[in-house]
Amino acid sequence: MTGYVLYLCADRVSLYRRSTDGCFLKFDEFTHDAQSIGRFNEIVAQWGGVAAKIILDVVEEEFQVTTIPHIRSGSARKSILERTLKRAFRTSSFTYAQRQGRDKDGRKDDRLLLCALMNEGVLVPWLDVFLTHNISIAGIFSLPIVSAEMVQWIGLGQGRGQRRTILVTTLESGLRISFFVKGRLKISRLIALDSVVAKEAVSVSRSHVLAEIEKTKKYLGRLRLLSTGDSLNIYVVSDHRSEELFSALGEVVHGDTYAAVTATELANALQLGIKNSNQDCESLFIQFAGHRELTNHYARPDHMRCYMVRAMKRPLLATCVTALFAALVFSSVNTLNAWQLGTERISLQQKIERLGKQHMALLSAMPASDINAQNVKSGVEAIDILKNRKSTPLPEMLSISKELSAFKAMKVDLFRWQGDQSRAIESTRESAPVVVPVDPTEIPDASIGGDALQERVDVVTLEGAIEPFKGDFRGAMATLQGLSQRLNSYATVRDVTFIVTPIKNGVSGEAGGRVGMDVDGPGSQSKKFSIEVVFGNSRDS
Repeated sequence: MTGYVLYLCADRVSLYRRSTDGCFLKFDEFTHDAQSIGRFNEIVAQWGGVAAKIILDVVEEEFQVTTIPHIRSGSARKSILERTLKRAFRTSSFTYAQRQGRDKDGRKDDRLLLCALMNEGVLVPWLDVFLTHNISIAGIFSLPIVSAEMVQWIGLGQGRGQRRTILVTTLESGLRISFFVKGRLKISRLIALDSVVAKEAVSVSRSHVLAEIEKTKKYLGRLRLLSTGDSLNIYVVSDHRSEELFSALGEVVHGDTYAAVTATELANALQLGIKNSNQDCESLFIQFAGHRELTNHYARPDHMRCYMVRAMKRPLLATCVTALFAALVFSSVNTLNAWQLGTERISLQQKIERLGKQHMALLSAMPASDINAQNVKSGVEAIDILKNRKSTPLPEMLSISKELSAFKAMKVDLFRWQGDQSRAIESTRESAPVVVPVDPTEIPDASIGGDALQERVDVVTLEGAIEPFKGDFRGAMATLQGLSQRLNSYATVRDVTFIVTPIKNGVSGEAGGRVGMDVDGPGSQSKKFSIEVVFGNSRDS
C-alpha cells in the first residue's frame, strides 16, 4: 500500500502522506535546493518500509506521436520500441512508450505515444534519496498520462460525438492543457503561471484560458492532429477559488462545446471517497494516483526492486500457505491410506494366524494317521490362497480325517493336496456293494464306462500303510474298500482311485484304477497303499 506521494513541479516539491481515513494530505513542501533535499533526506530516513509514488508535472516533459510496424514477437517488438525511444529522445534516460491502437489503412501499423523527461535534474536528486534509504518506489508517473487514465476511468470524452477532447486543469504551477482522441492522450502543454498571470494572483481568468486553448488548437493543427473545421469538447476542471470564473462555460464558442467541472465533482465521479468539499486539481491528481494501481511510466526495474520484492510478499505468503495446506491434506490422505493399509495388513496377518491354527488343530485331530505337515499348505503359504481367493484344503482334510478315524490300522504317511485342477470326471456313477473274492486274481475290473467331462476339481493324495499286516489280503482290501465307500458317500467327492494297493500282481477295487505291485515283500509287517480322492462340486447341485 502506498503511504506517500511526492508531487514534483517546476518551482516546488510537495510531499503528501496517507492519513488514517485513507486520504492523502500535504505533509511538507520543499524547493529545489540543497537545503530542502537535506531536510527531505531526514524525513525519508524515518519512513521504514512505506512505499512511495512520484508524480511529475513539469514543463520539461516532451510528447510525440508516431507509428511502428505491427510485430507479434515480444523480443522483436521490445527491440523496436527501444530503438524508437532512443532515436526520439537521445539525451534522456527516463522514457516511456504507450501503444494506442493500430492504423485502419495501409500496413495497419501500431500507433504510439512517446514521452520523456528532458531535464533529469528535476527528478534525480529526490529519487537518489529514495534509493539511498531503500524505499519501495511504486512508480514514477507523468501527470498528463495520469489524467488520461482518469479520463478513461469516468468515460469523459469517449461518447458519441466526443472523439476529440481537451481537458484543462488549473494548478498552482500553471495551466495544464491536454488533448485526447477517444480518451487517449496525444499531446499536453503546461503553461507556467508567471506567463499567464502574476504569481500573487489567486486564479487565472477566463480570457487567459480561452486564449491558451486557441493557441493549443493551432499547435495541434501544425502537428496534423486537428483539421480545420473539427469541433472539440472542452472540459475545464477548476478548484473552488476559480469556480465562479468558469461557471458560465456552457456555451458553444467557434463550434467548440465548453463545460466547467469542479475538482470535487470529478473526485466524486472517480469514487475516491474524499470528504473535503474544497478540493483543488493538484489534490485531485494526488488522490487518484495514490488510490489507483497505475502503470509505471518512468521508473526503471532497479528503481522498483524493493517495491517488487515487497509486492511479491503477499502472493508468496499466500502461495506458501496454500502449498502448506495442500501438503497437510496430502499428508493426511497418505496417513489415512497408510493406516488403512496397516489395518488391512493386520487383518490379513490375523487371518493367516487363524488359518495356521486351524491347520495345526486339524493335524492334531487325526490320531489314526501320521501326516507329514510339510506337505500340507502351511499358514505362510496360505497368503496366496487368501489373495487369489483360491479354495483351501480344510473341508477335504476334515472329511478324510473323520473317515480315517474309523480305520485304526491305516497309518497315513503323506497327505498331498492339489487345488484347482482340471480332470476328466465320469458323468454317471452307481454305488454297489463290493464282494471281495478269496482269490485275488478273480477280482473283476471295476472300471465303469461313461462320458468324460472336464471339471475344475481339487485332488487329495493319501500315501500310507496298513499295519500291522498279518498276511490278510482280504482284510486289507476290505479296509481300503470301506474307506472308499465312506468317502463316496460325500456329495463333493467325485472319484476315489486306488493307485497302490496291498494286493500282489494287481487287482482293481470298486473305486477303480491301476493296482501296483507288492513291493514290500511277502514277509513285511505293513502293506503300502496310495489313494487319490477327487473333490468337486456337489453331485446334487
